[in-house]
Amino acid sequence: MVKAENVVMVILAAGKSSRMGKVKQLLPWGGRTLLGHVIEQSIAAGFKKIIVILGANEEHIRTALADYPVQYLVNTQWEKGMGYSVAMGASYLLSQDDLNCEGVLIGLGDQPFIDVPYYRKMLAAYTPKKHQIIATSYDEHQGVPALFDLHYLKELSSLKGAGGAAQLIRQNKENVITVSAASKTADIDTEEQYIHLHKVFLQKNIS
Repeated sequence: MVKAENVVMVILAAGKSSRMGKVKQLLPWGGRTLLGHVIEQSIAAGFKKIIVILGANEEHIRTALADYPVQYLVNTQWEKGMGYSVAMGASYLLSQDDLNCEGVLIGLGDQPFIDVPYYRKMLAAYTPKKHQIIATSYDEHQGVPALFDLHYLKELSSLKGAGGAAQLIRQNKENVITVSAASKTADIDTEEQYIHLHKVFLQKNIS
């Protein structure tokens, strides 16, 4: 099992939330913001190096989350798709002369049920330097959160379009280990989803 402190966490949070009609990253979530909650789960899991990729509304979001011990990068091409955010994070890591890690975990800023136990499940499935990809299973595909061996950094840095890291996962099926997150993969795109999932979250944490 690789330790969380030896893996870089990259959280994608660059979207405009057009279907929501408001800044999704800053929606209230259990006494904090939605993105703040996701960051706190990453910190609680033991990740020491956390990079948040921002885009739309970046100045407002960064100001609101200024107290979190994370690094922010701004994707000015956020409108072109998630692939550009993944590429920005990977390119930054490739540029570091003193990069000292054993993998990079790419997650989303709008999946609030991805928690510490799930991160530990992913880490337990991973062996560095084996060209592995630990991907999350969905109904018909595998996607993020996904933990990539450093072997894939250059390919990640070249991604474009809306497909994000999923396209690289598809291209390397022989090296993919799939982990099930069940209902934890629920994400938030609309006001209705937010109201429903926040209510579920509050009920779980009260009971």
